[in-house]
Amino acid sequence: MYLQIQRLHGRAAVGYCWRRLGDAQVEAWYWDESTPDIPASELNGRQPCPEHLLRAEAPDGFSLTRCSAGVDAAFCRGGRLEKARWFSAVPSDADWAWFVQDAGASPVEVPIPRVREAPARHNPPKEWSFFTSLHKPVTRLALAGFAAATLAGGALAAAAVYDFKLSGELERVRGQRALLATEAASAVKLQAELDDIATKVSGLSAQQAPVLQLQAMARLANSGLVGDASKVFLLEWEFRNDRMRMLFSVPPDKFVLSEFLAGVEKIGAFAGVKLLPGTPPQTVGLQASLRPVTAIAQLVPVVDPSVPAATSTTASLAVPQGKR
Repeated sequence: MYLQIQRLHGRAAVGYCWRRLGDAQVEAWYWDESTPDIPASELNGRQPCPEHLLRAEAPDGFSLTRCSAGVDAAFCRGGRLEKARWFSAVPSDADWAWFVQDAGASPVEVPIPRVREAPARHNPPKEWSFFTSLHKPVTRLALAGFAAATLAGGALAAAAVYDFKLSGELERVRGQRALLATEAASAVKLQAELDDIATKVSGLSAQQAPVLQLQAMARLANSGLVGDASKVFLLEWEFRNDRMRMLFSVPPDKFVLSEFLAGVEKIGAFAGVKLLPGTPPQTVGLQASLRPVTAIAQLVPVVDPSVPAATSTTASLAVPQGKR
């Protein structure tokens, strides 16, 4: 604190007082003691103190407090003094406007207040600590006693600081342990919930029937109506609004449309099979609705002897080279 005050003041002899406002803030008053107005003989044994601390604390906002000489202008916010200036008399409008602007307010909105009377106290509040160079000479015996007390106090302070650090570290470890225990309990609970959801999803998956349109396309692929043997290939298919639309490429010869339609209906997966008009040359477009899953499951699979049983759906739906 002394180094900070000396850096602000710039003089060798400086007195100051301070109090703690929070973990990282203090409020301080400091004054020049290099050329005191009162002789040193009269100051010995007396404690200098800013008159502001001997008056009742000013209310929040702007205020003027009468001092033993002049008035004290102050701006407080939240019970803390943020700006102060001493005037030898009630400030003029210009001086007051400068003070208000320096505090970050508008002079138009803050007129000069009435000077308040605050009786002086004998001692400043207890939370204030003082330092002054204006004191009586100290004897060697007193210095020795002070040094011994300082050493003892330093040892006790070091022990207290070490104990405080150990206590803080212990509290930190306890907090981490409690946090880890809470997180572990949360993780166990979350894992149990995930296992429960996974069990439900597995049950639903086991009970859910295969996708209807994929079932129908698999039966079409295994029916022998499409593939290399018949030269009929599925170019594209679309399922929308519960309707299946399919476009087939057909050979230019030896293709009988009525037999092909009869074969599609014979599969049993499609209902209401209709031709789509306006398809490109050598193509046939069909539109149909799908039968219910139970109806498809009850039908006997259609197997073409010319198609191997292990042929995959992808192989059956392959587009021949040169076709698009």
